[in-house]
Amino acid sequence: MEEAAGESPMLMNKLMIIHILFAVLMTGCQSSQREKIKSPSDDNISHVLDTSQLPVKDTEIAIKKTRAEYTESVQLDTTINQKLLLENPPSLKKFYAKVETVDLVGKIRSSPVAVFSNTGNDEYLLAYQYEGNAQSSFSCFEIGYIKDLKGIDESKVNHSGEKSFRTESNLQLGLSLADIVKIKGNGFKKKRVNGETILNYRIDDFATSTFLKKYNMPGYFIELVSKEDKVVKIVFGFDYP
Repeated sequence: MEEAAGESPMLMNKLMIIHILFAVLMTGCQSSQREKIKSPSDDNISHVLDTSQLPVKDTEIAIKKTRAEYTESVQLDTTINQKLLLENPPSLKKFYAKVETVDLVGKIRSSPVAVFSNTGNDEYLLAYQYEGNAQSSFSCFEIGYIKDLKGIDESKVNHSGEKSFRTESNLQLGLSLADIVKIKGNGFKKKRVNGETILNYRIDDFATSTFLKKYNMPGYFIELVSKEDKVVKIVFGFDYP
């Protein structure tokens, strides 16, 4: 009887932790589209889970699992204008009908890129093709202003019928930093370089990420470059494997 009485509090604690983890997961899944990529810090997770009564090892497991649940409850940006998709060769035809005329340009970025412009010829889209990618398959996208694109031969630019370039969560040029936080949350790393503010969102825990496992890629990022509180460049996609 004494042994059973001693086990009862432990059982209750386990049941409580399971209940809290379930509640946290449901909260993450029901979160607004404007909080898609927000990821809580370990301190915040510990506070939510009330892990003070858990052994250190169990606390680490609970925090890691909950961080993964927050991450996997979101839909990460993978498209341009709901047409061109990361790691999806057939989508290029939907985005740009003249697929056979699209040539890759080297030396202006770390990987060869396909270059597109919008109808106003003031925005560019670079589609990065990593080594080993299938033809017409792209692993990273970059959006910026044509005036900032240096060293490109005009004959290599594919003029699309798109008025502007944006992601499925409506990331686009000209947004303010406040707009970015409303769309993506505040789970970013921030730095200042040559008068520009750079926000970086990352997912790189392959072991717990079904998203990364689906694409078999080591990490995913969104980098937004802002100048005078206006986004002037957006780069998002997978890390080079």
